[in-house]
Amino acid sequence: MKDLLPFSLLVGSLLLTIAGTVAVISSYPGTTRPPEQEQEQTVYVLQRASIRQFDHQARLFVRAGKLREAERLLRKIIQVRPGNAITQKLLVKVLFLRGALEEAEMLSRQLAFQHPRDPVARNNLGEVLIARGFPESGLGELLAAEQLSGGERYIRYNLCRACALSGRFGPAGNYWGKFLRTPEKRRIPEEAISHGPPSGADGM
Repeated sequence: MKDLLPFSLLVGSLLLTIAGTVAVISSYPGTTRPPEQEQEQTVYVLQRASIRQFDHQARLFVRAGKLREAERLLRKIIQVRPGNAITQKLLVKVLFLRGALEEAEMLSRQLAFQHPRDPVARNNLGEVLIARGFPESGLGELLAAEQLSGGERYIRYNLCRACALSGRFGPAGNYWGKFLRTPEKRRIPEEAISHGPPSGADGM
């Protein structure tokens, strides 16, 4: 009986140690999530899936000329993710194309202020300003967009068109020549306002 006593104490100590370890692990934050966190994570995943679906469908609507339908989906995305700059730039394009220039200017100014080194945002603001009758300000934004982009082809086309519309036919010709000589580095981003042909243009 005396021989079993140390063994019993050893087993008891071991069990207490295991129980204490389990208690510490169970109480450690991050090992288990409360139901509220699990629900928030599930909602976030569903939101991301919905955003991807809405974004894809909105772009299809823009290509098909269904601007009201595209606008409705883009506004839904912005409600869920208000800081999504790409969605906001696409909304500027949709507003511009359907003639809602006042709202397009307000949103494009906000984006250009928040992202001053984004050539698409600066291009879009320039296009909107020119359409609203402010060619000097619009040209300034387009020149900044060209510099930031490193000379994107579609921005040079927009500069050519902007100069022609404001009566600057010499610079318009220069930008037209630059447009023709500039190899296309990538596809025009869907969210950019551009009247230029995507590639291979040889005439206005």
